[in-house]
Amino acid sequence: MIKVFNDFISESLVGEVSNYVNEHCKKNVWGVSNLNYDPQLIESSAPIFSLRLHESIDKKIKKTYTDKFPEFKNKVFLIEYKIYAPLSYITWHGDDVYLAGSTIYLNRGYYKNDGGLFLYKDKKNAIKGIEPKFRSMILNYKDKNEHCVSMISPSPKFLRETLQVFVVE
Repeated sequence: MIKVFNDFISESLVGEVSNYVNEHCKKNVWGVSNLNYDPQLIESSAPIFSLRLHESIDKKIKKTYTDKFPEFKNKVFLIEYKIYAPLSYITWHGDDVYLAGSTIYLNRGYYKNDGGLFLYKDKKNAIKGIEPKFRSMILNYKDKNEHCVSMISPSPKFLRETLQVFVVE
């Protein structure tokens, strides 16, 4: 089931993530989707860049989740910062290997023609869409929905920046 939580993480935690990303933006520490994602997940997508955060930031993110969802307390979390290049996207998939999957939006602005919509299929198989909203979190948990990310436009006003957080069974 897809649920949206507005203002899920604090401004100060977003600031910590942004500072960490800025400190590491020119270092050789970035993962690239075209090299380490399942090819069926990205098909011919432009690259999506990922960065593992410092353990201290991961702990704060995990605490935010476990305060809201106590059932996640003793679970393993996989957390990565992502930035989507123009023409990047994620194909339809289900996150079935995880207890829960989620996206936290870090881009402060969003323009409706930028792409990067979170699309999902509801119980009637109808496609629904969610626009990125700063600090909001989309949770795919219990009765999980198939979902994807629409293509980022060739010249977006704002890049899609997210935290991808997966909770392992």
